[in-house]
Amino acid sequence: MIVDQIILVNTNDLQLKDVISIFPNPTSDVVNITIENANEGTVRVSTSQGTLVQEETITNGETSFEINGGTGLYLIEVQTAEKTATFKVIKN
Repeated sequence: MIVDQIILVNTNDLQLKDVISIFPNPTSDVVNITIENANEGTVRVSTSQGTLVQEETITNGETSFEINGGTGLYLIEVQTAEKTATFKVIKN
């Protein structure tokens, strides 16, 4: 499995990007997210203009979902009990 480049947009802890994998990027359908050292969390998907598109739950350190929207740039906010990070994902 090859994980495409992840662009970190905003975080309080730059080391967080080392424990979160978001793939594939770009995507045409399903987005997979895995988090090391965290079992539960929340994922918020927003358009590049900031409109919330959907929310997903992370269980057992992972989740998979389709982005509910057309092609374009989306912001994926991953929040665990300790940290929050935002990533850019392209849907084509």
